[in-house]
Amino acid sequence: MQRSFKDIALLMIIALLFASFAEHYWHVAPCHYCLYQRYIFAASAFFFLIRPLHFLGFLALLAGLCLSFYHIGLEHHFWSDFLNKCQTPLANFATAVDLKNAIKEAPIVRCDQVNWRILRISATLWTAAFQMLLLLLYCMRVQCRDRKN
Repeated sequence: MQRSFKDIALLMIIALLFASFAEHYWHVAPCHYCLYQRYIFAASAFFFLIRPLHFLGFLALLAGLCLSFYHIGLEHHFWSDFLNKCQTPLANFATAVDLKNAIKEAPIVRCDQVNWRILRISATLWTAAFQMLLLLLYCMRVQCRDRKN
């Protein structure tokens, strides 16, 4: 049983390595929500590696799936970004330095536009599908463990 949760963690670590590879070698810049997804994946993988905390890994993975659905909705313009991570609010700039600082802090990649597709499907949609697969795998492993007990 312990091995099965390590396998889930390994799949998540491979996904993180793939995202890092895409960012650094293919120059696919992540948006804020993509970065949040990576943090959630890392935390979930960590929890799956520690036997008493595997349920926290499940919860983190579930939270990541919710974030993926939110991000998919942004990309398809089902709703606007009420968390305001995709855009910098306009403000009255007193000096040119204030304007320059606001430009530097503005997100480079917009969260409400698809910036990377794999086989014509948004990477965000692939992430959500992968998370659903991992959740299904987790539930199947827990079900098998319960049957053995």
